Amino acid sequence: LIPEDIPCDAVYNRREIAGGLWATLPIVAPPQKHRFIWRMLMSQWLPKVPWEHDDRPVMTLFSFHNQKKATGCCEHLFCLPIRSTGQ
Repeated sequence: LIPEDIPCDAVYNRREIAGGLWATLPIVAPPQKHRFIWRMLMSQWLPKVPWEHDDRPVMTLFSFHNQKKATGCCEHLFCLPIRSTGQ
């Protein structure tokens, strides 16, 4: 879905993909943690960076291919559409 040759940085990534700029967080977690992860992104990470949430909806991409059946966890990519603060 997101080509590997698109530059990114740190654990929280910033990626320019079709449709604009997205902050992305790849994580392995059970689906029950989604609400907590979104709250953390919006309340702890976003206020500390020079970006803000833009008008596009957020999305979570699931990878059932790499699901960890024993723990109930699977790979997720949390995607928050962003723009420079004040735009």
